[in-house]
Amino acid sequence: MKEKSLLFTDAKVSHPHNCLRHSFCTYHVAAYKNPGLTATILCHRNQGMLWARYNGNATQDQGKRYWTITPETASALAK
Repeated sequence: MKEKSLLFTDAKVSHPHNCLRHSFCTYHVAAYKNPGLTATILCHRNQGMLWARYNGNATQDQGKRYWTITPETASALAK
């Protein structure tokens, strides 16, 4: 956790509480349209809360693009 926080600080990027987990949920549901799978990965008891909180926050295209982020593609995607 400390190293992750330092990376955000060094990059001068804010990192609100659980932003990586919330990003994962938002873009996973958007990309794959399978809230049951996302809920299972996150160990949620059911998909209702997950679907209510994250569905519609990103388009399917945005979700698919999120999953292309790698160290090699990050610079080009940031533009």
